[in-house]
Amino acid sequence: MVTALILTKSAFYAAEAAVLLNLSVQQVYRLVHGKKLRAYKDYGGRSWKIPADSIVEYMRNRQEMGSIAENSQYQ
Repeated sequence: MVTALILTKSAFYAAEAAVLLNLSVQQVYRLVHGKKLRAYKDYGGRSWKIPADSIVEYMRNRQEMGSIAENSQYQ
């Protein structure tokens, strides 16, 4: 299944990324700290920003893993 997603910003706060990824903010922080989702601290170092391309990459990887799991389930 191909899903189109139009991102209107170049980077998102963790809470915004959580909505896009259908995750909790805490799960987004875990992905960032586990280096599964690229992020950087904004000016002043207070808030994490997740680049749009990182979100798209994570969604692609998650979709691929889902299709692999579905295929292996029936073998």
